[in-house]
Amino acid sequence: MNQHNFRTYLLIAISLVTLYGCASNKDPLTDLLQDDDIGQLIANDDISIDTAQNNTYQTSQFKRHHGRPLHGRYIKTHWSKLPGWSKQSVHQLVPVLRQNCAGLMRRFPKNTHVASRANPAAWANFCQKLQQQKHINNPITFLEENLQPWYIPTRNKTTGYYIPVVAGDKKRHGAYQWPLFATPRSRSKQRATRGYIESHPQQFNPLVWLDDPIEAFFLQIQGSGFIRLPNQRLILLAYNSHNGQPYRSLGRYLIRQGWIHPTKASMQGIKAWAKRQSPNKVRKAMSVNKRMPFFKIKHQSFVTGAYGIALTGQRSVAVDPRYIPLGTPIYMNSQGVHNIQRTLFAHDTGGAIKGAGRIDYFWGIGHTAGQKAGVTNQRNQVWILWPKDAGRPSTQ
Repeated sequence: MNQHNFRTYLLIAISLVTLYGCASNKDPLTDLLQDDDIGQLIANDDISIDTAQNNTYQTSQFKRHHGRPLHGRYIKTHWSKLPGWSKQSVHQLVPVLRQNCAGLMRRFPKNTHVASRANPAAWANFCQKLQQQKHINNPITFLEENLQPWYIPTRNKTTGYYIPVVAGDKKRHGAYQWPLFATPRSRSKQRATRGYIESHPQQFNPLVWLDDPIEAFFLQIQGSGFIRLPNQRLILLAYNSHNGQPYRSLGRYLIRQGWIHPTKASMQGIKAWAKRQSPNKVRKAMSVNKRMPFFKIKHQSFVTGAYGIALTGQRSVAVDPRYIPLGTPIYMNSQGVHNIQRTLFAHDTGGAIKGAGRIDYFWGIGHTAGQKAGVTNQRNQVWILWPKDAGRPSTQ
């Protein structure tokens, strides 16, 4: 099967399993992530795992609502000031733009807590126009005609994250000795340190056991991941809560101890260091970070961020919603190991993502995405893209 037909087959297969996966006992991603080649296709944004939701919506319900001002400074500017704007890749741009509008036009129940999101009333006209246009031949022109760039005058940094696929089992045996836990029911246990939890796993509720301590540690940092069971079935673990203890960087600790050079403190460098050490030394180093995330099993074949819609590799980013409300398109220019100049969408948040221009770039799923995310740490410039007829950027 040639590459084009193979990718076409994957797109059809993912659409079907997303629609019918919940009605089946078989894990819908098991057949799609059997080898690293498919994992690379997903990680490289050749396909997107989404909710296959109906992107139709009502815009009139929001027209009378007024937004609140944001915390940051925003400078109205011209498209010519955005480096690489007209030459950016438009792959997946329109589908994600439509999905994003469907997210913006959702009506949440009154008691539902959602991190600060873009004011839907500001986007009602834009999303209505987008919905009316079934085919958009030139996405860049469409955005220029309908949106206004606002520069965030803060040079911050871009890091990367991804969704790992790691080996594990639901029972402890053999090489599977590294647990990931559900949130404890007892409040006292919810505050226990990482060291105590890992030393007394029987007192807590392990969801799965992994075969690699470093993979377990980095999955905790990433916040979610797919676990490949011995029968090749995949289950999705998603972040649920944490133990309330302070976070401490493993990389910085290794540097201060003189165990790793600052230039080697990437995810790949830390993994390479751990493979050369004894298990006890690795455990001791990891215990420096007392914060322990707790997880839940999600019965779905796609990964959602804090905004509640599916993440798309190299289109979704995590932001600080005090400055960039969720659901907002942005343009980012970030030069370094990776040269990134493209339109992105604020679909997620993160505990370490603080500041007006702080961006965590979602690379995708699997090994290749992890390799790219692990070395992403570079400066950026960020512009909010906001409807021309809606004034300054605002939040709901």
